[in-house]
Amino acid sequence: MLCNSLEQHIKEDVDKGLLTVDLSSLLLDITSASIEISSIINRNIFDSLSAKTESINTHGEVQHRLDIIAHEIFVAFLKKGNRCKYLIS
Repeated sequence: MLCNSLEQHIKEDVDKGLLTVDLSSLLLDITSASIEISSIINRNIFDSLSAKTESINTHGEVQHRLDIIAHEIFVAFLKKGNRCKYLIS
């Protein structure tokens, strides 16, 4: 069985007309951000990613460090890719 990478699979779907170039780029930006977050979790570079902070989200919940870090990473990747025009977090 042939196993393609996500990037190869997305490129094939663009070539078939199933995805636009913009959407494919956005999906790859989200994938890259997810990989970076996974790497941080696996390396455990923070003392405690589950530690609560002083921040409260819009739902009134106390945010954990990982929440804040993941948000910052996603925003950075989406801004860099310049394909995402609006973000609701």
